[in-house]
Amino acid sequence: MGAKWSFPPATVHSNAATYALSFYVEFPTGNVARGLGSGLTDYWLNFALQKPLSDATRINWNLGVLFAGNTSTGAVGIQTRRGQVYTGGMSILHDFTSRLTLGAEVYGGISAGAGQDKTQLQGMFPY
Repeated sequence: MGAKWSFPPATVHSNAATYALSFYVEFPTGNVARGLGSGLTDYWLNFALQKPLSDATRINWNLGVLFAGNTSTGAVGIQTRRGQVYTGGMSILHDFTSRLTLGAEVYGGISAGAGQDKTQLQGMFPY
């Protein structure tokens, strides 16, 4: 369950950026004993910003914080027991045609809690 607030879009020729804010509450599902869920309720706050560089190119920034809940951010990601997880990323995308967009992304996370995997950095080239 979540709520998202999106603000007016920016134009290419302005100094403004488009931004959005979201808050999510994810309720526990599945059977923890069988490995189907964590049994915890997650509370996420996310912020996204997009700035057009041209009619076909845009840059995106994302920031997020998990206040409480399941701190796992992926199968091989941050796996702590309790505490906050802070995430952030940046991507740049270019529309070559209406059906082809290429870009690059860097995304990372860091945990405030104890655990063996306290940070994670990923990169990808979406198309």
